[in-house]
Amino acid sequence: MGATLLGLLLVFLMLFKLILPGMWNFLVVNEAPKASDVIIVLSGDTGRVKYGIELFQAGYADNILFAGGAASSMRRQAVAEGIEETRILVDNRSNSTFENAENSADIMKAHGLNTAIVVTSGYHTKRASVIFEHFFPRPDLTICAVPDGPSADNWWKDRHTFMAAVFEYLKFVWYFLFER
Repeated sequence: MGATLLGLLLVFLMLFKLILPGMWNFLVVNEAPKASDVIIVLSGDTGRVKYGIELFQAGYADNILFAGGAASSMRRQAVAEGIEETRILVDNRSNSTFENAENSADIMKAHGLNTAIVVTSGYHTKRASVIFEHFFPRPDLTICAVPDGPSADNWWKDRHTFMAAVFEYLKFVWYFLFER
């Protein structure tokens, strides 16, 4: 009985101290922002647009590009925050991260922009990084996770974040099987 309880305790500790944090850490790429031509904010969680605007207002780029289905509403939020419309680019045609990267690269090329900071949620950064690297040379790309999101120690405690991370793993598999 004592050995069984000790075994269960060890499994429990491994799950909550090694496996679950490791699953989160695999998904997260978070680089320090650096001066770039444009900040690309991907549609999704609400913290993304807020953080993208913060980076823009801090002077990390002269342009901001909103990509995805919510791009128009993100643009309106940026204008409300005082960002000049001439500094805002919009891609509202994208329906996936792959299309975000492809369309963002085309928009950047059309505007003579070469370097980018990509802003997205922590759980989405690894896949976004892999996909965006198909369209951008790595030195010209910086991936930044929204800073006040979940962490390796608590991501599984929130149902929304837990499901988002699980689906992110499934999307990773889908990407490698069908989109690459």
